[in-house]
Amino acid sequence: MELKSTQGKKVYLTEQELSLSWLFMTGMTVNQIAYQMASPVHVIYYFKQKIMQKVGVRNNSEFILWLIHLRK
Repeated sequence: MELKSTQGKKVYLTEQELSLSWLFMTGMTVNQIAYQMASPVHVIYYFKQKIMQKVGVRNNSEFILWLIHLRK
């Protein structure tokens, strides 16, 4: 899916990356998401970092703000 990064550039997230993003936006923790998706915690951390890098955010606060902006 095509989205915009924090710098306004086009960003493409896979279905799995998009699903993880929405789960983070609902307030779920990495451990909760790992349990729900039946994946190891380190895999969820990896995907989260990959998403954050793609959209140009440096920390959790910026990531959540980007997700909220995306929802509007």
